[in-house]
Amino acid sequence: MARGRRGFGVWVLLLAVLVLGLAGVAAWWLFYRLPELTVAAPQPVLPDALMQAPAVLQNEIAALKQSNDRLAAGITQAEALLKLDVCDPKRQAELETLLQKIEFGAHLETPPAMIQNASVAPNDGAAALRNDALVKQLKEQTVFILAPTGGDDVMLGSGMVIGPGLVLTNRHVVAGSVGRDLVVMASTQAQPLLGRVKVLSAEPIGNAGDYYSDDFALVTVNGPLAAPQLSMASAVQPLDPVIAAGFPTNVISADKQFQDLQAGRAVGMPGVVLSRGDVRAVENQGSQTPVLAHTAEISEGNSGGPLVNACGQLVGINTFGIQIPGQSRSSNFAIGNGAIDRFLKSQNVGLPVGGSCSADRF
Repeated sequence: MARGRRGFGVWVLLLAVLVLGLAGVAAWWLFYRLPELTVAAPQPVLPDALMQAPAVLQNEIAALKQSNDRLAAGITQAEALLKLDVCDPKRQAELETLLQKIEFGAHLETPPAMIQNASVAPNDGAAALRNDALVKQLKEQTVFILAPTGGDDVMLGSGMVIGPGLVLTNRHVVAGSVGRDLVVMASTQAQPLLGRVKVLSAEPIGNAGDYYSDDFALVTVNGPLAAPQLSMASAVQPLDPVIAAGFPTNVISADKQFQDLQAGRAVGMPGVVLSRGDVRAVENQGSQTPVLAHTAEISEGNSGGPLVNACGQLVGINTFGIQIPGQSRSSNFAIGNGAIDRFLKSQNVGLPVGGSCSADRF
């Protein structure tokens, strides 16, 4: 009987050890392992585009309000002009210029940005500029050229700043002023600057009025002339929206600065004139001088000024217009930027090529 009790005691002892072992494992699990498994799950993170949506919408609303305020002010000014003597040619010109600016501003505004899934825009893409940014850029890049041709004759034209102290214009604007001082007026300069013809493109062979030959000139300017970097459009095709910038004499004739300049009372730069339209056709694509037919209104004085797309990229240089008998409006043409690029590179000058413009319409 003693041996049987001793055997029973051993089993009780082993059972107690087993219970204590299980208790220890349970304690380890409760105090060390379980807290690791019950850490709060991470909260979902919203895409950056959605996080930034309120700020984006607020900026868009503010920009649209500014645009509407500008248009309202223009309409009020037009109403005031209509109450005056509209038979006065000067008043008619002022009213026409103002209405063009109102129409230009109303159509050039880009629509509000839509909230999309977070993504990175391609590096080769370019965004359309807003009205105020595009106008500011073109004002700074476009210059007014007064080129004396001998005696009292002065050729008036436009040009574009392509580098510090360097202006691109049409050959026919400055060809009669080789060896003479030119006057170059820029909105970034308080006083007119003097310039000289640096180089002309080759003279057209045969007809002096050959529409499909190079018509380029470079003018060097004495003074701190600079402007935002002008870039080339990577492509242009029919129906692309375009903007012409320059100093057409039939519009700036109503500008008081120009009137004072003509009368010798003061030297002030007239405001740059902008017009919008579309590319109608790309002609002579197989030749070295492709030409863009477009609907942006240009006239005498626009020659040498830039034609840009909605992203502010250069698509051509406004060069000539053709008056169709029996029609009140002319057909407008610009030499394409492929020919411009070839001419500039021949003079060791180059302009960067911008990314594909994302705007299809104003």
